[in-house]
Amino acid sequence: MEREVSATEARAHWSRLMRQVVETDAPVIVQRRGEEQVVVLSVRRYRELTTGGATVPHWFELVTQARAAVAVDLDGRSLPDAAEVVRQGREDRDAQLGAALRR
Repeated sequence: MEREVSATEARAHWSRLMRQVVETDAPVIVQRRGEEQVVVLSVRRYRELTTGGATVPHWFELVTQARAAVAVDLDGRSLPDAAEVVRQGREDRDAQLGAALRR
């Protein structure tokens, strides 16, 4: 279970904070002025996240798999420009709203 502490508390009790993170293997979120800034993790947990661990696939591998799946689905076609997709969606929405208002 993660917990949150202020930057002042983390600085004042750094040794205790590190010991608790290692012993409980629970991350601690450090806030500054009420906003989350950093997370303190045990090295074991960090390695698990960065290497993917045995049961959790690494995030980069997931992205690679997703890109490969999209490439297969596209079958050589390229994706349309995101700005163009948004523009077209807005035009369609405006046309639908206009038609509904004319009724």
